[in-house]
Amino acid sequence: MSKSIFTTNEYKLIPIRYNDREAIRNWRNEQIHLLRQSKELTSKEQDNYFETVVANLFVQENPKQLLFSFLKDNELIGYGGLVHIDWDNKNAEISFLTPKSRTINAETFESDWSIYLKLIKSVATKLNFIKIFTYAYSIRTNLFPIIEKSNFIKEATLRSHVVIHSKKYDVVYHSYFCDELSFRNADQEDLMIYYNWTNDAEVRKYSYNSNPVNLESHTAWFQRKIQDPNVLMLIFANSRNELIGQARIESTNEESIIGVSVDVNHRGKGYASRIIELTSAKFYEMTKKSISAYIKVENIASIKAFEEAGYGNKMLVNIQGNESLKLTYK
Repeated sequence: MSKSIFTTNEYKLIPIRYNDREAIRNWRNEQIHLLRQSKELTSKEQDNYFETVVANLFVQENPKQLLFSFLKDNELIGYGGLVHIDWDNKNAEISFLTPKSRTINAETFESDWSIYLKLIKSVATKLNFIKIFTYAYSIRTNLFPIIEKSNFIKEATLRSHVVIHSKKYDVVYHSYFCDELSFRNADQEDLMIYYNWTNDAEVRKYSYNSNPVNLESHTAWFQRKIQDPNVLMLIFANSRNELIGQARIESTNEESIIGVSVDVNHRGKGYASRIIELTSAKFYEMTKKSISAYIKVENIASIKAFEEAGYGNKMLVNIQGNESLKLTYK
């Protein structure tokens, strides 16, 4: 990896240091119930692990893990990295641990985790990974809201998978998809792309007008919208220049309303919430106006995507005879 140090403000990720081994051993032993570790580590075992396993990571072309020391103001406050790396499929599990003393204060805990996740996402993006994920016991209820605020999506739950202090807990997986999305304003060349997306079966199912759209009416509609200064129409692509989907916000004196769709070949990858997040942030930066989303109550995936993108204040409403939720941004 050409870049091995990742920083933001006073925080820093650096390749794991041999001198940090004893602090890490103590942290692991004091929080053993949160880890896949069956017994306390001795100093001798830790020394041996660093001198054999960790040392070899620095010379392997495709190591199974990449470990970092996590610093704040150049003082060690945690460690972690990417583990169980699958270089062929470009994915890895996230590992992270801070001392127990830093987990007690909710504000410190959230700050440490949020910044760490931001930095480890930078590592994964630098490596051109597709996906990184967390594997955590459900006893860690304070962790999951932080992960989800960082745009990780809950992918799976293994029920009653571990026993901690004679009590059964689930294992919960959250995933982040590393493709960096780019976007641009829609233009004349996108007419047929939008036409195909508009007539996608899933899009029509959850639209308030579920009838197929003919090309003539679509063309007239599209021409009006891309020329309307009160309409923001963005089209999104991933790092491989594959078109992912679109978002549109139409603004009037009364309300600004967002609509989103994702290409059928890219659903279920976490793109929807990212498209919503990027579009909403751009529109709000331009206008400082709040944004409304109206979603049929049965469209669970869409509701979840908007919530992950920061929409809230849910209100039950009726739109054209359809029971719906109204969610708002800002």
